[in-house]
Amino acid sequence: MRNRFQPTRSQSPGVSPSLLAYEAKGSGEPILLLHGLSASHRWWSQNAPVFARSYRVYAIDLSGFGDSRELGVFDLNEAVPQVIHWMDALEIPRATVIGHSLGGLIAVMLAAQEPTRVERLVLVDAAMLAFNPGLGRRALGLVRSLRWTPKRHIPMMAEDALRANPRAVSHATLQLLTTDGRSDLKRITAPTLIIWGEHDTIVPLSVGEQLQAQISGSQLVVIPNSSHTPMLDRPQRFNEEVFRFLRTTLIT
Repeated sequence: MRNRFQPTRSQSPGVSPSLLAYEAKGSGEPILLLHGLSASHRWWSQNAPVFARSYRVYAIDLSGFGDSRELGVFDLNEAVPQVIHWMDALEIPRATVIGHSLGGLIAVMLAAQEPTRVERLVLVDAAMLAFNPGLGRRALGLVRSLRWTPKRHIPMMAEDALRANPRAVSHATLQLLTTDGRSDLKRITAPTLIIWGEHDTIVPLSVGEQLQAQISGSQLVVIPNSSHTPMLDRPQRFNEEVFRFLRTTLIT
């Protein structure tokens, strides 16, 4: 079942009222899933039901994407306030945050700017440290990485890319190409797991290695035979690594 949330009128400057779509499963400690560019909650289809056996799992559709596509232009500067308002409305004081690609960048910003709201952090092929122009061109398509993705997921990925708000895609892409985010890394205090696809042709493994070096106490796990979407390419291994991290960083 898809859900929508109407934020209260007491919002931060620049954050317009919106109806963020999300999917919720399970019960227990909350986990928040943030998807990547031109994606949706559906990219967690191999993970959310598994996590929901032990946790309350929320998969948001970011503004301009998925079932939130009608909300218009995505703005990276508004992403963290929007997520915080969403959490407040659902009375989620603190959550484990898992972010993929663009969602990974948002997760980093959230953990750095609002540390009391992030219990644990999982970054999945996070779009960090700004792209060089050549990498930016590759980021406009997932063609090279699809060889590692099970064919049954490709129609869903293509559909989400096509139904995303075009202005949201172009604006988010521009912001990804120009946002470094390096200054936020030293401010992260939450236990952090970094997961990377071995053959990521969009955000290379070297970026994951830099993140591991700059986030104090973080762990880096490389998923073999996967690319930019290890949660879809190798879901069993991905889920095992996330569960291992969650169970070894128990809340006290």
